Amino acid sequence: MRALVSSPTTIKTWITAATLYFVAAALTIHLTSNGRDIATLWPANAILVALLLADGRPRWKTILSAGFAANIAANLITRGSIIGPLLYGISNLVEIWLVTFLLRRGGSSESILSSSASVLRFLLVAGLVSPAASGLLGAFTAKTFFAEPFGKSLGTWIASDGLGLLVFTPFFLALFRGEFVDCFNSKSWLRRMETAGLIATAAAAAGVIFFVAREPLLFALFPPVMLVTFRVGRIGTKITVMLIAIIGSVGTMRGYG
Repeated sequence: MRALVSSPTTIKTWITAATLYFVAAALTIHLTSNGRDIATLWPANAILVALLLADGRPRWKTILSAGFAANIAANLITRGSIIGPLLYGISNLVEIWLVTFLLRRGGSSESILSSSASVLRFLLVAGLVSPAASGLLGAFTAKTFFAEPFGKSLGTWIASDGLGLLVFTPFFLALFRGEFVDCFNSKSWLRRMETAGLIATAAAAAGVIFFVAREPLLFALFPPVMLVTFRVGRIGTKITVMLIAIIGSVGTMRGYG
């Protein structure tokens, strides 16, 4: 009886995880890769990590199998081969499992940015250890099946996956826990408009810096980001940092940034 009750929930969770992962992976490969090399930003893994961290009793098999299937599908469509996507899928599963396991074991699943210790642990686990571990197989796959240099592929994998986990995991974790809805409901319409305006201003500044400016003006991003942080709080900062990362990655890949 329990299996019959939980089955629809499991199916819904699988479909949600697979859909979100596929869309994020396919768009990322299309926008930041030439179809052979490793994408310069990889937010897809952060979606599954956030789902696993947000659940008190993680559905490991459901989430990981959904991610594996979606990863293969996204890579198959964008890269046109099967063996490479299979190995990329395994690499990403290793990364997702490792970062989630280490964060939960370290007691950081409740709030990965709640203290200096948890922030440091998150930076180390998500920004270096897990991407480096999965990057070995990822770089081997890029070299063997797509004729990409191993060293360059490994460096790109660590940077892209590390940045993706660091930037997008806090955002999706807050999203899945309903923190954005709570924040929205707690504000007046005037404060909601102010929040939207401040975040839009920061995103517009990033667009100008990465797509229009001829000189590197990254320092110009600090004022709008700090303003969002002070006026909106951590929720606004998570959204802003995510938008800047997306804009910057696309601009850099297109030769603007």
